[in-house]
Amino acid sequence: MINHIGNEVTVCGMIHKIRRMSGFAFVILRTRHGLLQCVYSEDYSHFTLNLLTENMAVSVIGIVVEDKRIRVGFELRLCEVEILSVPENDPPLVINGKNIRASIETLLDYRPLTLRNPKELAIFQIQAELCRGFRAFLDKNGFTEIHSPKLVSGSAEGGANVFRLDYFGKEAF
Repeated sequence: MINHIGNEVTVCGMIHKIRRMSGFAFVILRTRHGLLQCVYSEDYSHFTLNLLTENMAVSVIGIVVEDKRIRVGFELRLCEVEILSVPENDPPLVINGKNIRASIETLLDYRPLTLRNPKELAIFQIQAELCRGFRAFLDKNGFTEIHSPKLVSGSAEGGANVFRLDYFGKEAF
């Protein structure tokens, strides 16, 4: 996106957070690439901010503007918005804060939602990058990746593709 400074672009995503200020608002958009800071102003936005709510899926058209104060170096000035989907209910957790304040059971029960929080998602992104690094090293050094069957002490849920066997006097699957 940094290559598109000064150009009009279309971006799709979910509204992560809306921060209303005096005369303008920051609309943080959650895209597949991360969070994107968008700026709403009545001066150049051709829609009413009150139409937007958090967790709404949208397609936005805006101008990419360079801004060195932002970590990524740019923001998007919102010109137009198309609402693609409106949430039926509020999520059971507040996912747009810095941290999600919930028990581990709740985090796991609502994992598809909690992974929308950048800090929660970062755990899995780091894990994926570590695996990618190990795999690249092993590939470079001529190793062959295999996927072997696993022995477990209990049958898998649903019982698919498992069989019973005697493993040193104990039952295994």
